[in-house]
Amino acid sequence: MNVYLIHKLCRRILHDEPFRALAKSNPGVALASMPFTDREREALIAGDVACLHREGASAFLLLILCRFEIFGLDLPTFNRRMRACAPGWSE
Repeated sequence: MNVYLIHKLCRRILHDEPFRALAKSNPGVALASMPFTDREREALIAGDVACLHREGASAFLLLILCRFEIFGLDLPTFNRRMRACAPGWSE
C-alpha cells in the first residue's frame, strides 16, 4: 500500500476545499484523480481506516477523513472501526 499517497490524500482533503467537496459528493471521481490501486481505492471508499492504519497510514492523518465526514466516516465510526480491527487502539 502506498502510505505516502494515502497521507497526501488526507492533506489534500484538509487544505484543498474544492477537492474536499468533490471527495464528499463523489468519492470515486476524487480518488480517480490520484494513482491509487484498486485495493487502496476500495479501502478508502469503504472507510476502512483500520486496514489503512494496519498497512502503515497515520491514524492522526486518517482522522482528517472523519473531521470532514469523507467516505462515510465520523468520529464515532472511526473510533469503532479502529477499536474493532486494531488491537490496542483506544479513544
